[in-house]
Amino acid sequence: MKSRLVLIVAVYLVVILSIYVGAESNDVMTFEADISAPVVSISVPDSVAFGEVYVGYDSEQISFLINNTGTTDVRITAEMVNYSEKIFRKYLYLWGSGISQKRVENFTMNISRPSSPEGIESKTVYAKLKLSEVEEEIEEDMVGYKSNVVFWAMPK
Repeated sequence: MKSRLVLIVAVYLVVILSIYVGAESNDVMTFEADISAPVVSISVPDSVAFGEVYVGYDSEQISFLINNTGTTDVRITAEMVNYSEKIFRKYLYLWGSGISQKRVENFTMNISRPSSPEGIESKTVYAKLKLSEVEEEIEEDMVGYKSNVVFWAMPK
């Protein structure tokens, strides 16, 4: 009986040891993320003012920032809201670093994506109202004369 008990204990120890010595182990880890599509988003100032500009002369150069607040490279274009407006449509010029002066409807600019999703990448735009090029007769003052420009951003 004692030998039988020793045999049972020996078999039990062999089984236990084989489980610990030759055992394999694994575990599973799950990776999860919320993936967002590229976001196109820009911001520009609400308004800029040239001040008093005389027909036959150019305005002072003004500057403003276009901010890429999205998550992708963008190509910016400009469009006059009221195309029938003649002064700003014909004589407003925009340009930037490495971009020659162009009438507002021909303006384009590329802005890289920000370095982080919460960041901003900005480029300076310069503007001038070139009333030295006016050919038609302007006989009365236009105090507070305004026009709106839409800046469109498309993924590059």
